[in-house]
Amino acid sequence: LVRSALDRAPGHGEALRIARQMLHLPSTRVDVAALFSRVVASPEGSVGEELLPSLLRETRGMPELEGVRAAWYGHWIERLSGDPARALSVAVEAAEELPAETVLWEAAERLARRAEDPKAVADAYARALARADSPLLGETVGRRFVEFHEEWFDAPDVALRLLERVLEISPRARWALDRIKLSYNADSRWEELFALYDRA
Repeated sequence: LVRSALDRAPGHGEALRIARQMLHLPSTRVDVAALFSRVVASPEGSVGEELLPSLLRETRGMPELEGVRAAWYGHWIERLSGDPARALSVAVEAAEELPAETVLWEAAERLARRAEDPKAVADAYARALARADSPLLGETVGRRFVEFHEEWFDAPDVALRLLERVLEISPRARWALDRIKLSYNADSRWEELFALYDRA
């Protein structure tokens, strides 16, 4: 009944109210989230603008909805295109919450370039890298962070520390090893270089 009502009228108040309650029931959560995805993508833009912030707030901490939340964040960032500062803030929040979603980092970087304000994105990368709990995530976030940092900041020592952090999490990250060995060779840091090879 809720699906039928929202298909006919995406802004149907009572149907939306019931659907939001159903988001908190494990048995209906995934199906209702898919329904909301159709609603926020509907031509009635005002419905999505009103719903997206509260939907994202209410579904935080629901791991089965991470993919859906990434799409919702994407819709919200797109709808905020006329307000670059706010769009950047949302993109940074989204990327940091869902660090494996490359599209969110891409949006954050794009908005940082538009606003010429890289600090918020760099800080989010740093926090995400510090919390990375798998070699794949550490390598993915780390590589993006190193490239973003070098695009905006002239700080080779900081880039070196980032590479070292990547190799702590993901010892087999060959690109990071290739980059760091140039610096270690130049400084004759042989023992540290050999230790990196041993770990790899």
